[in-house]
Amino acid sequence: MGIDQLASYLGQRKFLPGHFDVPVVLEDARQLGSADSAGYECHVRLPDGSLDKTVISAEEDVAARFYEIPAEAIASAVLGAEERKNS
Repeated sequence: MGIDQLASYLGQRKFLPGHFDVPVVLEDARQLGSADSAGYECHVRLPDGSLDKTVISAEEDVAARFYEIPAEAIASAVLGAEERKNS
């Protein structure tokens, strides 16, 4: 998987298990090092609007990490984030 495939997820709301427990929007991604073997730094927007980042290692299957989630799961995650923020 190259940076081009990862870049195709920019602006999309995806679930990234093992990194975040809520769906995130991929805001930016950059390759670490000079080859795909170093991994990727990903900047994401959380449901509460805050920004965060994570590193996806080269050993991880990025295509399997970023996957679509049903609309009802998005609504539930957003509601849960708002409830945690207000408590």
